Order: sequence, then C-alpha cells, then structure tokens
Amino acid sequence: MSEHSQKIKELQLLASSQPEKKFAVFQAVWNLLSSDTPLSDIIQVLVECLKNQNHPMLRLAAVIALGDIVKFSPDQTQQVVDAGAVPVLIQLLHSPAGSVRDEILLAALLNVAKIAGMSEANIQVVLSHGALSYLPALLSHPKEAIREAVVWVIASIAIGNQSQIQAVFNAGLLPKVFKQLREGELETQMPAVWVISDVALYGSHQQVFAMISEGVIPPFCALLACQDTTLIDSVLYGLNHILEMAGEHSKTVAIFIEGCEGLAKIKSLQSHGNEKISRLARKIIHEYFPDHIHTSRNQQQPQ
Repeated sequence: MSEHSQKIKELQLLASSQPEKKFAVFQAVWNLLSSDTPLSDIIQVLVECLKNQNHPMLRLAAVIALGDIVKFSPDQTQQVVDAGAVPVLIQLLHSPAGSVRDEILLAALLNVAKIAGMSEANIQVVLSHGALSYLPALLSHPKEAIREAVVWVIASIAIGNQSQIQAVFNAGLLPKVFKQLREGELETQMPAVWVISDVALYGSHQQVFAMISEGVIPPFCALLACQDTTLIDSVLYGLNHILEMAGEHSKTVAIFIEGCEGLAKIKSLQSHGNEKISRLARKIIHEYFPDHIHTSRNQQQPQ
C-alpha cells in the first residue's frame, strides 16, 4: 500500500472508530497539514476524503482544511483545482442530509467562492461543473450564513468575463440577489452589493440594462439609508458604475434613481461624516443630476 493510500486509510479508520470524537478527526487532519508530506500529496488525500460519503465528519475536516490551503496563495489554490477538488466540492452542494450537512455545505460554498475568485480560468472550472444549477435553491436556505456564502460564490463569478456574467443571468440568479438586497442581513447584503457593482464594472451595456430592467435600482438605492458606511460606500460605487455604463442613457437611469427616492438619499450623503462617501455623493450629483446642484448647495447652507 502506498503512503498516500495509507494516510487515507488511517483517516477513514479514525472516522469510523471514533465518530463521536470530532476533535480527534480534525486533529488528525491538522497533523497531516503540519507534517513534512508534500502539499500536492496532502491535497490529494483531502480530495479523496471528500469523496467518501460514509464519513461526514472526515469530509467536513477535509473541506475546511482545503479552505485553509486555498486562502494562502494562487499557486496553492491551483494545486487544489488541479487535484480535482472542484467537482467534489460542488457535489457537496446537493449532498444528502446528514448530521453535519450544513457545516459541510457552508465550508464547501466558501471554498468554491475562494477558488472562483482567483481567476477567470477557475470561474470557468466552477461553471463547467454545474455549480450555478444548485445556487437558486440554496438562496432560499433557512440559514443566513449559507445564503451569504451563496451570494459570495455569485460575486466571485461576477468578476469574470461577460460570458461568465451571462451565465449568472441565465441561471436566474439576479432577482434572487435583489431579494437578498431587500431582505438579507448586513453580512448577506454586502456580497449582494458587490454582485451588482461587478456586473456594472465588468458586464456589457446589454447586461447592465438587463439588470436595471429586472429591478435592481429600488433595492440598491434603499440601502443608501442604512447605517453601515462600508455598505453605503459600496452602493454609491455601484451606482456610479451603472450611470457610467449607461452612457447616453444615463438620464433615463437617473430618472429611475430619482423615482425611488435614491436622489434624495444621495443628496443627504453629501454632508456625510465619511469624506469618501460625501465626495462620491457630490460627484454623482454633479455629473448626473446637474439640475440639482444649486438646490443641494442651498440645502447645505446654514439657516
């Protein structure tokens, strides 16, 4: 038996004999990570552990360990992709219910998001293995953390090329992202905002207009009234890109923004305590709402 096969066998035996001892299984995996075993061999062992449906705790430890590997460098992420981890991770997105299903699921989603976010080539690997087909249902998952992770996967794909962005449209994911803008917690709203901003930045004119026609402007502008400065800044950033992409049709987009009270919110942000936010709000008013510049200045004068 090869050393590679022996390590897999040892981990499987541990998971079988001590299923109630979560720490023991995790410790064995961490010991593997800190050993002198070449990283490529470690990754292959972890991928093989992911394939074993009889040991959910071992699969969980393996998927978390792979997450630790992919976060360090593009080179290590590429080794994970080359070892065939992506199709196995995607299989976990529709795995049978088990005692740790939500933990497996969450870790797998975060790994897919990290892998896709590294390069267009990785995005294509994720798409080619059908990840998008499982995401619509997962956006209705009862746990907020899982919905947040799903939106991060979508955001990681939306930084790709226009063909890859179109795959997000074709999967019917945009309206579900808009729902997270309206109803999600702050942690889920943030990646949802980045999905919109990424489409505006990297998408085609047709894709941006399609996003507008599907109803992005009202829930996007509504977030300008929130209390989180990072979220406000990201929304303004996205609106600015949408207006830039609209080009000669920017007046029409500006009317949509004004119609859902977005302009009033942008005006109020001109005096925001965060200089970056106030500066961007003034820029948007100056470039796309010139008729309101005088009014805005008057509103800022002391009474």
